[in-house]
Order: sequence, then structure tokens, then C-alpha cells
Amino acid sequence: MTEWKQPSEHPEGKVLVAYWSQFFGKETLTYNIGFYDDPKDYRDGNGKGWCKWNGDIPIKVYAWMPLPELPPKDFHLTKDF
Repeated sequence: MTEWKQPSEHPEGKVLVAYWSQFFGKETLTYNIGFYDDPKDYRDGNGKGWCKWNGDIPIKVYAWMPLPELPPKDFHLTKDF
């Protein structure tokens, strides 16, 4: 099993993120697909840091881990689950 990593370690591409989000006035741990937009990649330093994959919304990441490998192309789910 893959271990969770610290947000100070910056991945390449999409990863599974655990991040803090506001829910009825309290912060709750939420999971989503995210990425790290490194400010060092820009001349003006305008990278957003950690963001949700859908919408590029900045988030406060608690931890992250690589996404699992995709199943083979010939993989089919059965209806008996």
C-alpha cells in the first residue's frame, strides 16, 4: 500500500489529496484529486500551490498520495457486486 506523503513534498501531476475544507463553520478533512502548481515554475511566481483538480481552486493540503495504477484495458466489472 502506498503511504501518505507530506504536503511539503511536491508531486508531478494528479494525486489523491486529503485537505481541510470549511463545513458549517468547522474545518473537516476532505478527499479529492489535486495537484501542486509550483510558483517556481513561473517567472512572476504566480503559481497557486496546492489546488483541486476540478476548477484549480487552492486548498490547504494535509497529506497526499499517488493515484493507483489504472486497470488493464481488458478489465470489465461484473454485475454481481
